[in-house]
Amino acid sequence: MSTDPAELFVFDGPPRYVPVGEDAELLYAENTQRDVLVYVPTSETYVLASGRWFKSRSLSGPWTFVRPDQLPAG
Repeated sequence: MSTDPAELFVFDGPPRYVPVGEDAELLYAENTQRDVLVYVPTSETYVLASGRWFKSRSLSGPWTFVRPDQLPAG
């Protein structure tokens, strides 16, 4: 039960991250159908939920809304 708005992100096992592009500053979780990315320079995790981006230092949260113009360049 949750008394706050929530989204469920399901992984097939522990998250498996693979590089996006050649510079490897951005990693993508390949074992989920959701958009889960890690920006390596800051170790922040980004998720797309209900059409909005959120970030956190870990998958456990807390999550903070991120405006599209504040997303990492990658």
